[in-house]
Amino acid sequence: MEPYQAAILEAVASPDRVLDGGNGQLIAVRSVSQQKWLLVVYREIEAQGAIVDGFIVTAFFNQRLRYLEGKKQLWP
Repeated sequence: MEPYQAAILEAVASPDRVLDGGNGQLIAVRSVSQQKWLLVVYREIEAQGAIVDGFIVTAFFNQRLRYLEGKKQLWP
């Protein structure tokens, strides 16, 4: 996924939607084409009520959004 580093960071910075991934993880979803999405699983680190850092757990492309069924949408 190294060639897609910029796209991964952009997906976290400006996702189409964000879902609850469970266990404190978030899933940023960004459309790449009509039937292809980039999913980025990440965590945010909070201190004193503000997000101060974060890290990416994994990222992958998906053509079927069944993986996301039943997940709670947090944004928008």
